Amino acid sequence: MPYQRVQILLTAEQYRTLKRQARRRGATMSALVREMVARGLAVEEDWIERTRRVTREMLEARGGKPMGVDAVELVRQMREERADAIEPFTDAGRS
Repeated sequence: MPYQRVQILLTAEQYRTLKRQARRRGATMSALVREMVARGLAVEEDWIERTRRVTREMLEARGGKPMGVDAVELVRQMREERADAIEPFTDAGRS
């Protein structure tokens, strides 16, 4: 398989840890980085696919209709409630 050369910047600690792990495995640092990248990408792809599946299932459960909640309005209401709960404490210090 042909490889593409890339340059990455690591902290000194990341470099030492990577070098130590590669040495323990008897592998090159490049091989270890490729393995870690492949695993990380697989996890990311799996997460994306699971998210899409759950989203489809939720939409199907609602008969294809989106949620009947306005998220922006919900957040606004939550902020107002939080502000109302905090207000007595802030006003008490002003007396």
